[in-house]
Amino acid sequence: TLFPYTTLFRSQAFSFFDRALKTWPERDRARRAPQVLLWLHGLSAAHAEQYAPALVDLRILLDRAEQAEAAGALTQFSTLRANEVRYVLATVEQQAGLTDSAVSHYQQVLVHDLGQYMAHTQLANIHESMKQLDLAIEERRRAIAANPDDPSLQYDLGYTLARAGRFTEARAALREAMEGNPLNPRIPYVLGKVELRLQDADAARASLSRFIAMAPSRFAEQVEDAKADVASLH
Repeated sequence: TLFPYTTLFRSQAFSFFDRALKTWPERDRARRAPQVLLWLHGLSAAHAEQYAPALVDLRILLDRAEQAEAAGALTQFSTLRANEVRYVLATVEQQAGLTDSAVSHYQQVLVHDLGQYMAHTQLANIHESMKQLDLAIEERRRAIAANPDDPSLQYDLGYTLARAGRFTEARAALREAMEGNPLNPRIPYVLGKVELRLQDADAARASLSRFIAMAPSRFAEQVEDAKADVASLH
């Protein structure tokens, strides 16, 4: 989920800020409601999966921020920048299933800040969910270029490459990911599966054995699967 809070907390927070916002006449909210109230109301609505009011608030905030930036009215004390609001808006649109609008806003985020690697990651996730794997791979590579020090991005790339059947490239990405994050059990599991596809029995055995040795209990199903693969290699 987008926001890690209990359903009850989400609903209570949204109800509180919704009552506060409704003290402002509806016709005046877009122009006069305080920025912080719109922000908290919008986020709490998104927490509660009330996407329609969340999108209304975020679009108002984006419009205000864009106007302020165009007029040169932002100061060092301004709390919200247009691109920050734009990214959150895209995320909520993605959660709401408004894929085309989310993609458009993520792309606009990148126009303003090519270093916003999470926008590349989210675009990759959207492309992957639509089985547009070549586009997803391209976005994952761009995310790595923007933030080369995050090994989780290499894992994401390796996983997507594996889904696309590009196993040699996937192995290279996953090995780099494992060097950067040796304690992530997902990496040797996927790497072992890739090495099986490449018919590299020794490497697959080593990777899957490493996974079996380090996997926590929540990976019980994958551990049994890996043990079966290792047994088949003897």
